[in-house]
Amino acid sequence: MIILFALLFWARNGILVEPLNGSGPNIGPLENLTFQDNLYFSAMVFTAKTQVKWWPVGIYRYLATVESVLGWLLLALFLVTLGRTMIR
Repeated sequence: MIILFALLFWARNGILVEPLNGSGPNIGPLENLTFQDNLYFSAMVFTAKTQVKWWPVGIYRYLATVESVLGWLLLALFLVTLGRTMIR
């Protein structure tokens, strides 16, 4: 699931990254964002919270929200399953 969302972010440059000089967010998507960067962003959204200087833009804000909700739901499902297994 993380790889699928990373591919979606990578396909259309759906993530903005604040430049290192601190001049504020870029006006357009960063062209040299690699697939590994998108995979990292997707894994961070799925498991917890993203970095402060990374922002999904446009429709990708909604995709990041969906991925975050799915991450929490799958974590809850895993914990319930683990709890039921431990009780038996």
